[in-house]
Amino acid sequence: MTVRRVIGGAVTEAVWEGSVILDDGTRVRGVAVRLEDHRGRWRATALRIG
Repeated sequence: MTVRRVIGGAVTEAVWEGSVILDDGTRVRGVAVRLEDHRGRWRATALRIG
């Protein structure tokens, strides 16, 4: 599997969103994640794989 692109950034000080484009040789897929600070630890609050 090859990572084609990684994009991410802060939405606010306590929220981060990112996406990754993956190529497995047959298909190209996208993965998106939203991370939120919860009591000093990052928690994935949304994950989408397409």
